Amino acid sequence: MSCNYPMMSQSQLNSAPWNEKEQSVITRDCEITETVTRKVTLATTDYSADSDYDDELGACSSVDTTETDWVAEYEEQEYSIIELLSKLKEYVSDDLRNTNHSPRRQKELRKLLLVCDSWKQEDVCVEEV
Repeated sequence: MSCNYPMMSQSQLNSAPWNEKEQSVITRDCEITETVTRKVTLATTDYSADSDYDDELGACSSVDTTETDWVAEYEEQEYSIIELLSKLKEYVSDDLRNTNHSPRRQKELRKLLLVCDSWKQEDVCVEEV
């Protein structure tokens, strides 16, 4: 025992914090799948309307949207994630060209441009809730 600390074995000495070696950085190609959802209100004229008469309620009408192409309605009325990324990229490119940013901010914006690339839309699912 030295200085009130117990002696270390060789294996303990090798794994002591002051003897640890920092791992070198490696890179690997990875594929990322992210699932995002969003609720929106879509308008449509693609439905069937039925009128009926109920003794208690009087005249009633109902709409049937089971045959509505909600994906087409969505694509016509809203921006997809891919379209939003494209618009963001355009905006950031214009901002970099037309605004004098600090080097740190320029680096961040250039990274943002790179991150906007190489996304592809795998699937679109639109359900009436």
